[in-house]
Amino acid sequence: DVDAVNEYGQSAVFLAAQQGHAGAVTLLAHHGADLDLSAYGGSRPCTAAAANHRLDALRALVTAGADLCLPGSHGLTAQRYAARQGHTEVLQIIRNISGWRGAFDWDKSNAASSGSGRPIIGASLPGPVVRVLIPPYLAGQHPGASSFCVDGAFSEEWLAEVRALWGQLPVAEKRHNSGSDDIIHRSYFCDSEGWVCAGVEAALTGTPCSTAHPTLRFLHYYKPGGYLPPHLDLPKTDTAGRRSTHTLLVYLEGCSEGGETVLMDALNAPSSSQAVAPLRGRMLIFPHDCPHKAEPVVQ
Repeated sequence: DVDAVNEYGQSAVFLAAQQGHAGAVTLLAHHGADLDLSAYGGSRPCTAAAANHRLDALRALVTAGADLCLPGSHGLTAQRYAARQGHTEVLQIIRNISGWRGAFDWDKSNAASSGSGRPIIGASLPGPVVRVLIPPYLAGQHPGASSFCVDGAFSEEWLAEVRALWGQLPVAEKRHNSGSDDIIHRSYFCDSEGWVCAGVEAALTGTPCSTAHPTLRFLHYYKPGGYLPPHLDLPKTDTAGRRSTHTLLVYLEGCSEGGETVLMDALNAPSSSQAVAPLRGRMLIFPHDCPHKAEPVVQ
């Protein structure tokens, strides 16, 4: 099946476009691939190519008949991503090959502005508060050294947009039994257009971490009793070969009782070092090597 997808809903032509493999895009188009098939959350091959400055792949998509008018996961078309990020070469490709201008005035001075155009850090917020959970000087003594959490870094608009994104994602099939998997729903999203990562990276300003990995997993504890047993998280490698070092959690909802993320000394440790309560908008960062668990949700 030329349009088969992975756990993020990405087809072969989507991955080829995102990574800039124009020859693969052309070959897959020749074999009937759907050039406009969206991944989970709404990203499309054209928007992924434009947002990642993949000139040849975008040219191949447009030549093969991809629809540039279709929006991606953040409601922006390929043309608007290119304009907002200042990718003038991408804009020229769209103008020369497709002849499509849309409703955007190419000559406006804001055509080279960066980002999605939507606020990430709310101007009315008093400012992020960073709290060190396990200090760096414990490196070599505790696997969670340098763990920290950040409160007040995200605007309500950004949180609402990410929560709305989650609402569009399908619930993934269960692949293993861990803790209370029967009452925890998982959904997967790859931020191919970068707007979620941009919000996270803005919130990471001034912290030891700076770059967010685009592959995201949403966990929904949809009724009381949901928990996760002690475990370790595996690193992820992006298309540039960069390997992740830390786990990053953002709580989209709070919980009045239960649901704490517990950082541990060891997988079989009888006691914990830190328990972090779920609070809407709170961001928690800790090394992959740090064992952790999720306490049962009471609310």
